[in-house]
Amino acid sequence: MSSKSIHRGRAPRKHALALAVAGLFGGSVALAQGENIEEIEVTGIRAQMMNAQDIKFNADTVIESITAEDLGSFPDKSIAEALQRVSGITVNRFAASDDTAHFSAEPSGVIVRGLNQVRTEFNGRDSFSANSSRGLSWTDVSPELMARVDTYKNQMAELIEGGIAGTVDMRTRVPFDQSGRMIAATVNANYGSLSEEWTPEVSGLWSDRWDVGGGEIGFLANLAWSKVKTNSEGIQLYRMNRFRDVYPTEPMNIEGDLVYIPAQTNFRDTLYDRERTGVSLAFQWRDSADRFLLTTQFNRSQYENAWEEYVVGISPADLSYEQSLFYEITGQDPDNPNQDTTIPVPAPGTAPFTFDGRGLFQSGVMTTGVGWRGPNDPADPAYGGYGVIADGTPMVNPCYGWAGCSPNVRGIDAYTVTRANQNENMTQDFGVNLKWRISDRVKSNFDLHFVDSEVDNYDIEVGFWTYATVLQDLSGEHPRVVFQEDNPNINFSPGGYENPNNYYLRHIMDHLEDSEGQQVAVRADFEFELDSGWARSIKTGVRLAERDQTVRWSDYNWESVANNWANNQADQRYYFNLDRHEPANGLGPQPNFTGYPQGYYETLPFENQSYGGQMNLNRFVFADMDFISDRERMAASLGAPALGFENGVGWEPLCSGLGDRANEIEGTCFTPAEVVDLVENTQAAYLQCS
Repeated sequence: MSSKSIHRGRAPRKHALALAVAGLFGGSVALAQGENIEEIEVTGIRAQMMNAQDIKFNADTVIESITAEDLGSFPDKSIAEALQRVSGITVNRFAASDDTAHFSAEPSGVIVRGLNQVRTEFNGRDSFSANSSRGLSWTDVSPELMARVDTYKNQMAELIEGGIAGTVDMRTRVPFDQSGRMIAATVNANYGSLSEEWTPEVSGLWSDRWDVGGGEIGFLANLAWSKVKTNSEGIQLYRMNRFRDVYPTEPMNIEGDLVYIPAQTNFRDTLYDRERTGVSLAFQWRDSADRFLLTTQFNRSQYENAWEEYVVGISPADLSYEQSLFYEITGQDPDNPNQDTTIPVPAPGTAPFTFDGRGLFQSGVMTTGVGWRGPNDPADPAYGGYGVIADGTPMVNPCYGWAGCSPNVRGIDAYTVTRANQNENMTQDFGVNLKWRISDRVKSNFDLHFVDSEVDNYDIEVGFWTYATVLQDLSGEHPRVVFQEDNPNINFSPGGYENPNNYYLRHIMDHLEDSEGQQVAVRADFEFELDSGWARSIKTGVRLAERDQTVRWSDYNWESVANNWANNQADQRYYFNLDRHEPANGLGPQPNFTGYPQGYYETLPFENQSYGGQMNLNRFVFADMDFISDRERMAASLGAPALGFENGVGWEPLCSGLGDRANEIEGTCFTPAEVVDLVENTQAAYLQCS
């Protein structure tokens, strides 16, 4: 591709000025008839910069533009990635703006001048995703389909309302963008150093134009398909819990005796498998007098993203749940062996916790209080009711300081979490535009537009919990967790953390979304050019739009199965461990328990390549990813009705109409509070002087 160094729009004023200066010095400007003029062809990066500069120069407001050449020159897999190269624009690198636990290789949003209320348009027309209020999901759009992307940093009267931070207009190619026939194809491959997989990208374009009686027509077809697998690895500290006057701080000179310990430390390994298909079709007609230009466009984007996540974590101090940001834990003594403490305490025989000068936890071997574990008399029928291992020994010894048992501490909570998310987005739009040059000074523009969008999402998480005494060290470049062999008051079956008998099924969480939306919009615009020194033109127009949108978005249906806190589940021995496959046979508080299904867990290696050596163990038990990804199989195998659980115990899946889901709308998976029907009618008019 090449670009000529010819400026249009306001550029003739510069030429006129140049001629006037030449005349001032008495020079003559003349061209001999038939004289050959050397034409300089500017290509490459300089041409791309000139194209973008021309757009900015001729714009009526502050605008940044990226052309198709820019998009092809950068090694970017999405439009958002390309936009981050523009001044004043940053991107959101989280998988979602409200989910800071999951990083994404591809940006999920655009921020203009620090604000995220950014509107998105397709070819100057309003567009949206079915679950988004004013914007299009950035992952939906194939960059290979774009002719250019314009970012308006200021609002103008002629722009569609709603872009508080700015408006991003993604313009696809049309036939008359090319001087004649164009056939192009690209084939790319991406390699993920963490996923260790090659993935392809393919796109093709065919465009041509023909002279017909009374004018010219053109047709364009542009297709793009890409598949990308990315791996995201990370270590995450959750909310800091505030402890005042609890731990000795004199040697560390900590002001106010206020220290901070993270609620959880998680090692995450997430694999994203994204497939995107884009189609852009366009037809144009122009009359021979160049008074009418008709453009019809169809765009469709199909986006599928499935991500799988494995997490290994510890929870030493999750004591501020649902409390204010300034909540403080006080009144507990980590040195009192007779106190049933809930705070993290140094393991017996180890050094006190260390903190830095700001009070942030640095290192220590962590345990916590045993808590209530039922009767401590082995002869009591309820002994071991909070879970036993294969040989009948309680997983946690009921060791109480008031009964003379010491040390009455245990390993802190540790866990593995397996999560699967399957997301499908489809957005398509059809538009017809007619530009009519009524006279030399009067122009008009008429537009009809239809948008259709659908979003489907299934999200499932399964948590297996256990106990561990760990050395946590935050003093280095990365957090480090070392599992200790000495695990006070914790009993394990052989195999340790590779044995499913040493875990319990703590929780299952599912989430569904099934949203759709349509919009029809019409607009008419007129521009009157003025012969005035203070204004170039006056623009006026009207726009009518009606959006009909239904958002079905369920709560995140988190429910515990076995746990260590609920009194109504004091005797869980018959369904506590992951490998309790045999039925209860009428025993215990859940006599109809049928036994957990075979094949819902597996022992896997967990090696964080990015942060190798930060954890001394590398094999744990996780939920089977294929098993939990099958929604019907999960509900039929691990749902409370399938397992025979009663009285609110267990996971009542979405679409079951049971328990917390009892008020679901018949025939759906959603409660009335989870369904929003939105009808928006817009009537807008503007008057703009440029």
